Amino acid sequence: MTSRAGAATRIKSDAHPPSVLAPSALRAGGPSPIGAPARLREGNKGTALARWGLMQSTLRTGIAWAAIGGATVLSAWLGARATTRNRGWYRWLRKSSLNPPDRVFAPVWTALYGLNALSAARVYRAEPSSDRSRALALWGTQQTLNAAWSPLFFGQHRPRAALANIGLMWAAIAAYLLTARKVDRLSSGLVVPYLGWVSFAAFLNAQVVRKNPRLLTRD
Repeated sequence: MTSRAGAATRIKSDAHPPSVLAPSALRAGGPSPIGAPARLREGNKGTALARWGLMQSTLRTGIAWAAIGGATVLSAWLGARATTRNRGWYRWLRKSSLNPPDRVFAPVWTALYGLNALSAARVYRAEPSSDRSRALALWGTQQTLNAAWSPLFFGQHRPRAALANIGLMWAAIAAYLLTARKVDRLSSGLVVPYLGWVSFAAFLNAQVVRKNPRLLTRD
């Protein structure tokens, strides 16, 4: 009788093995395999959103850098075009004794434009803030004024108007320098040579106005 009872117990155990009645995951208190597909879908969705966010960020950065580079190149092109077409008129003007040779201006402006663009790029890469937004707006303002100076001075032969323009440009650069300093100290330092050169250019512009009162009839 005892042997028959033991055999019956073994038969019941074999008919319902522990692995079926109580899976190891459930016995150990682990997650149920039933929720795995849902978690997988949520994980894929999170990965897709992260990739989309990265793409948007990369696109915005590309557009911003293209705008900074485009504005810089446009200013340089307008300056070179106006200067090249009006060299004859410029040679007739009386100038300061401190006026550098013409060959100095192109390499100096090229270096300054590069530093100026690099400064704006560093400010753009900083964390979003009101100071960052204001600095970028000031950078765009001074760059617009910069692009207008050569067409005024050389293209339209209006040194007085160009002097007023460069005064506004100096103020915009100084304001940008001070604001950028709150965002990124290096970006502020990059425009110090630019501000110094524009100060010197304003002095040269003022000397042209002072020394050529009869030739400047269009202002």
